[in-house]
Amino acid sequence: MIPVKITSEEKTALVLLTIFLLAASLVLYVKDTSFRAGIAVRKADLAEELTLAQVEERIRKARIMDINKADAGQLQVVPGIGEVLAGRIVSYRDEMGGFTSVEELLDVEGIGPAKLERIREYIKVE
Repeated sequence: MIPVKITSEEKTALVLLTIFLLAASLVLYVKDTSFRAGIAVRKADLAEELTLAQVEERIRKARIMDINKADAGQLQVVPGIGEVLAGRIVSYRDEMGGFTSVEELLDVEGIGPAKLERIREYIKVE
């Protein structure tokens, strides 16, 4: 391999580009993990004093989605479920007449035991 010499301006440009890419990655990560649920705050909740644990529990419960009622777009809010997998879940649900348990997702192509465990906290069957 031939060694390549770069100028100090080029080094600066590379460092700035790296910082920009890292910052952009962080923004996308935060957007993906924190704000996808679109949780609304009710007026009654604002007047009530809650502990941090209570707030976290309410957020967690608000993010749990019934896979028998959610459309493909709503399913994509669940981390780990993209457009294709959401379509497969909806197709399977329509063909089978709904899910009877969360574990039945294992019958959907693209969902194995590891993926099911990653998404389990975000889904339910009512």
